[in-house]
Amino acid sequence: FMLAHRAAVPVTDRGFLFGDAVFETIRLEQGVPYQWELHLARLAQGLRALKIAAPEIDWADYVRRLIHKNRSGEGFLRIAVSRGSGSRGYVPYPPAMPVTWVMEQLPALPPMDAPCRLWLSSLARIPLSALPVNSKLAQGVGSTLAMLEAREQDCDEALQLNIQGMVCEAASANIFWIMGGVLHTTPLDSGCLNGTTREA
Repeated sequence: FMLAHRAAVPVTDRGFLFGDAVFETIRLEQGVPYQWELHLARLAQGLRALKIAAPEIDWADYVRRLIHKNRSGEGFLRIAVSRGSGSRGYVPYPPAMPVTWVMEQLPALPPMDAPCRLWLSSLARIPLSALPVNSKLAQGVGSTLAMLEAREQDCDEALQLNIQGMVCEAASANIFWIMGGVLHTTPLDSGCLNGTTREA
């Protein structure tokens, strides 16, 4: 446990070098991580998709200890797990390197008090045939560029289509709509993230 500004990850870490990592961001309310089991399941799914060995960690114990250290049960938890340090180019070396993992507690965001202004991004989502994008991969440059584009247009969020031109998701959220009294969302084969609220 250490203060965020003193924490360090080696520059040789593959998460930093190649985005060879997964992460989860989990809302924390009164000390309870929202949809905890779904987040842990998606973390495990992402690690399997990237062929990263899951660390043998009691995540719930670390959450309790982190909340105690920060003296706050509100905000967000962020868990990041990378393959670790070491490579021969893109090839992980040594093959059985220990993973790097970080858990941090972030402050709560202010509630939105107005409708979200949505911008139709010119950037398509990365297709599922290219990367296992149903998981929370540590490559967020597509979402970052879409959000920057939206902000340049004075919008709050970016709507992204897939490469077939179908609605996929927002840069930082799944899309839901109600039609004929029925709740709809995009299918996983569209390339959208398998969001925990979507899963629930």
